[in-house]
Amino acid sequence: HTALVAPISCLPHEVLSEIFLCYNDSFSSFRRPLRLGSVCSRWRTIALSTPRLWTSFVLTII
Repeated sequence: HTALVAPISCLPHEVLSEIFLCYNDSFSSFRRPLRLGSVCSRWRTIALSTPRLWTSFVLTII
């Protein structure tokens, strides 16, 4: 058996980072970077190393 590799796995980190930024800009939720980072360890590494994903946050004071 040969393992099937998803085509997205072949994309360079820089390309995925740009895709993440487009995804993050398309929706108005501060949790988008967290969701991207929960897909797999590679995506988490890329999300954490893309500072523009983390330019805003929501602070709730109770």
